[in-house]
Amino acid sequence: MGRTSFAILIVALALIVFVSFPKGGESKADKRIAYWEQKLEKGVQVNSTKDQLLDWAKENTIEFIPSDEGRLIAKVEWVSGFGSPFLFCSEWNVMVSVTINPFDDVVEKSVYKVSACS
Repeated sequence: MGRTSFAILIVALALIVFVSFPKGGESKADKRIAYWEQKLEKGVQVNSTKDQLLDWAKENTIEFIPSDEGRLIAKVEWVSGFGSPFLFCSEWNVMVSVTINPFDDVVEKSVYKVSACS
């Protein structure tokens, strides 16, 4: 095998490894999102009261902060992955967002991730 063939083989293997591995803990963050979606679904249903939401938050050591858009937002978990911050983000915040109507009822809820990389 010549030098050129060997170099092409090394580049191809590196590319396969790079594509095969989840980027910087993103799949780990997705698993934690699924966990929190299930936990939120069991603990707080749509039409629950704000007090019920806050009781659930207290039981799970979560602190909600009001957002400018009228939602309650909480960072529930920080997930760190592997990888180079020069290639992709390797840190994620898992967030919970809950919309409360004027009657203090839960009308919408979601769990999502936000990059924690600068």
